[in-house]
Order: sequence, then C-alpha cells, then structure tokens
Amino acid sequence: MTDDTANAIDVGNPDAEDRPSYLDYTDGELLELNQGNIQAVISATVGYLRATGGDPDAWVAALGDAFARGWDEPEPWTPGELVDAIAVNLRALGAEIVELDATGEPATLRTRGFPDPALCERLGVPIEDVRLYNGSLDRVARERGVRWAWRRDGDETVYSASTLPSEEPS
Repeated sequence: MTDDTANAIDVGNPDAEDRPSYLDYTDGELLELNQGNIQAVISATVGYLRATGGDPDAWVAALGDAFARGWDEPEPWTPGELVDAIAVNLRALGAEIVELDATGEPATLRTRGFPDPALCERLGVPIEDVRLYNGSLDRVARERGVRWAWRRDGDETVYSASTLPSEEPS
C-alpha cells in the first residue's frame, strides 16, 4: 500500500473542483432527504409486515415501548405540553403543522404530510396502515397522564390530548 496523501481529496476545501458531491447538499436539503427516508422505512416496514402475515399493531406497540423508554422519566404533563412535543417529532418526520392549540382541553394538533400519500402510493402501502404509526405514542402519553387520540380528516390527521382522569385511592 502506498501513501497517496498528495492525491487525496481535500474535503475541507469548498473550492476543490473534485470535492465529493455530498458536500453540495445544504442542511435543509439533507433534512428533507432524511424525512423521506424515515417515512419510507416506516411505510415499507408496515407494508412488509402486512405482506408476510406480521402484525403492524404489535410493531407499533413495540415502538411505543421503545419510545417511552427514550423520553424523559414519566411525570405528569399537560395535554398542551404533550401536543407541542409531538408536533416537534411529527415535523421531524416531514409533517406540516396546519394548526396547534396547546391551551385547550383537549389540546389539539392538525397536520398533513405524514404519512406522505404519494410515497405510500409509490410503495404500494395503504396510507391507513402507515397512519397506525401514530399509536406508537399511546404509552408515552399514558405515562404522562394524558389520553392520546388521532383520526383522519381528509388529507390531514387530527390529534387530541386530554388529561386522564385521576385514579381513585383504594
């Protein structure tokens, strides 16, 4: 093996004509690429599970268990705090926040773009199957004293969070 450092690409030099193309992407472009990739992983996984007799609901529940362990220690949150945190996570997946009301009871969130209808169609996965992913937040919400629900409304998804009733002491 020879030392070819004289011919190595200087990735730190933005003016280098032979710099790798991956350096041409902006942070915004990389975020958009990643959003498409993660949506494709979610959609393809659900599609694979359906095609092979797997259980997408069990997968979603397992994701929820993992997510719950990854969030801060369970403690009471307001419905608005949960909806705001979920909005951040859905934006990271590529969702557009259409409306957010973190002050009401229930607190509500309306999004579009997750799941991406065009991507679901290209992958041959029913969008309703991919929407099951929203259930992965059930345990996270419950451990924070919040009831979590979601429903489809045309091309949008509407989420609501309300305070779980307090358990009566025995």
